[in-house]
Amino acid sequence: MVDYVIAQYGRLDVLHNSIAIGMHGSILNLTDDDWHRVMATNRKSMQFSGKYAIPRMIQTGEGAITDISSVAADRCLGLFAYVVTKGGAILSLRFPFGL
Repeated sequence: MVDYVIAQYGRLDVLHNSIAIGMHGSILNLTDDDWHRVMATNRKSMQFSGKYAIPRMIQTGEGAITDISSVAADRCLGLFAYVVTKGGAILSLRFPFGL
């Protein structure tokens, strides 16, 4: 994705992470597959898009990243994996990409 944007536009100025899926269930009844699918979609995609975008933004000396979370991070019952990923997005804002 990052290479495509650079090839098309010559630089990458903005990364906007706004993706999520939810699976109904609690920690007691979510399957491993459902858990991993939500984690991969909601957190891993955000994490790895930043991993590859940040070095290109550093090369140009500027750029902005927005990561979308949700009030569901502390309010949404019945979507345990979704809540965990949105809480993780909030936490990553406090410690952006471990930088």
